[in-house]
Amino acid sequence: MGLVHWIAVAIGLSGSGGAPVHQEAGPQGVEIRAADIRVIDGDTIAHSGTRIRLLGFDAPETHALSCAYEHRLGRAATRRLEALVTGGHPLHLAVSGRQDRYGRELGHLYVGDQDVGTFLILEGLARPYRGGRRGPWCRADRGAVE
Repeated sequence: MGLVHWIAVAIGLSGSGGAPVHQEAGPQGVEIRAADIRVIDGDTIAHSGTRIRLLGFDAPETHALSCAYEHRLGRAATRRLEALVTGGHPLHLAVSGRQDRYGRELGHLYVGDQDVGTFLILEGLARPYRGGRRGPWCRADRGAVE
């Protein structure tokens, strides 16, 4: 079996159509349509005109980049989040009622019963984040922005 299958099994998706293998305590929030979401980057979406910073993970930036590696990984994280949103699985959005320092709402987006951050972290496109200072994505051996 390939890596993608093992990742799917690890996060609870398998079989035809990627249906959830098990159902844990369901996600909080309201069910929403994929057509009502615009992916801004790997950890930010817009829903009904409101920008929402997704909690629990940090994805690389897609603007104000420090290196080519961050640019590539940020674009990959954005594309993956878009694929998760448009993949045909039920989507639930839970907004906390709080805002970050940029005025974005804070919340969680679930695909099936899994937070989207779980997918991105397991696939190496994001890392866990619980607030505070975020670490850099670039290292000297990865080169400067081209």
